Amino acid sequence: MKYRVNWIDLNYDGAFRVPLFAISLAPLNFAESLSTRLRSVTTIAARDMTITGQSEIDVRVKANVFNGSANFEIGPDSFSMSFRNPRGDAINVIKQFVEVFSSFLDEYAHGPLPKDETVTFRAFIELAGENSFGRAYLRSICDNSSIYQPSSVADGSILSPGIRFDLEDAKHNWTFSFELSRAVRNAKELFVLATAQYRSESPFSNSESKANHLDRLIEESMNRVGLKPENNLDAQ
Repeated sequence: MKYRVNWIDLNYDGAFRVPLFAISLAPLNFAESLSTRLRSVTTIAARDMTITGQSEIDVRVKANVFNGSANFEIGPDSFSMSFRNPRGDAINVIKQFVEVFSSFLDEYAHGPLPKDETVTFRAFIELAGENSFGRAYLRSICDNSSIYQPSSVADGSILSPGIRFDLEDAKHNWTFSFELSRAVRNAKELFVLATAQYRSESPFSNSESKANHLDRLIEESMNRVGLKPENNLDAQ
């Protein structure tokens, strides 16, 4: 079944193995240095960056970037980034942004900063074809399962299947989960949720290798459930 992407977002979370207290000791200097380093990718206006918190552990540097379509937050123990509905060239810009951000942190820590990372991909996809509907497609995948038989409690009820599976590579220190469910907002849509976790010891040493690995995992997962994009996702 062919599909088109109507909306996506990407979230990135990193947890430091060792607190980076240099951030909380001089948060303004850190924020200014980070802003300078990120100029190769994007410009951060002074009004778009804030510093919050009082104690060493709860200091946070926050900023909106890419005209408000993305934001990041960083403290001595963790950092997070969120990108709303990036398309086309924006995907490559995100990879550059994460790479510059991560390399700056390593330099600020005076060496590689051990961290465990989680990448979350969410999307609403619309099934191609005039008579293609999300619930019907999910039921066609699970047609022979007794789990989705009508409820004896509610006459005429229709169960909407949801699909989830997990992959774990203990040898290479990563895990991946994939979920596919009906999208309530549009009968022709499905909701996709994919989450990958990379421990500090994983062989994926930079954002580019992680992004490529996640792309392959999502593509394989979509193939498992019989879904293929009308066009390459990066080109949409």
